[in-house]
Amino acid sequence: MDRDTCAPVEASPARFCLNVCLRVKPDAREEFLRVIAANQTGTLTTEPLALKYNWGEDEQVTNVFHFHEQYKGREGFEAHTMTPHFGAWEEFLKTDPLREPPEVDFYTEIIMEPAATASAADTTDAAKFCVNSRMHLVPEVREVFLRDFETHQKRSLEIEPLLLSFVCGEDEKVPCTFHVHGEYKGREGWEAHLRTRHMKDLEKRFPFHCVSARGQSMFYFETA
Repeated sequence: MDRDTCAPVEASPARFCLNVCLRVKPDAREEFLRVIAANQTGTLTTEPLALKYNWGEDEQVTNVFHFHEQYKGREGFEAHTMTPHFGAWEEFLKTDPLREPPEVDFYTEIIMEPAATASAADTTDAAKFCVNSRMHLVPEVREVFLRDFETHQKRSLEIEPLLLSFVCGEDEKVPCTFHVHGEYKGREGWEAHLRTRHMKDLEKRFPFHCVSARGQSMFYFETA
């Protein structure tokens, strides 16, 4: 879900992003859903620096939830952590509701998604099928990857009618680790993306000889 979908399209600075995975204990599920829904609503209705707050349950594993958040700079996220709704989330965490510690990836967008594309994605009524991915590259291919992925992103946004948003950035702490968030009109949008020529070309350009470990992609439908 995105903030202020009626706002005019304008250029914006690189977005500070989070991809998050939470594994919730079954007996904490209902309270978790209540607290997260309140956190999402508070984030998007009261925080001027918050841009996006997507979350949903894993496509295959019950009680595993994935998130993607965007803010105007790191200061936007830091302001988020000072809010009452974030405080309520921290109080909930004190009840030990998670099976494992949270997985949180912080990154700043380095391949800028066109503002017009981001705005158009915010107005869709379709259920968003979301994909969070992680890639660990060997340093020797970093610059080539950035060049080729920018071309891949541009081509994807130009010709894929079911692709809504496509964001990429480098991990805040781990060099050559890249995080990607994609939003599609249903799972069929993701499957169509995998069949495209530019996706196959990218996979040929960066096979496993230059990717030391490919992080698992996580699939989920956005929860409104």
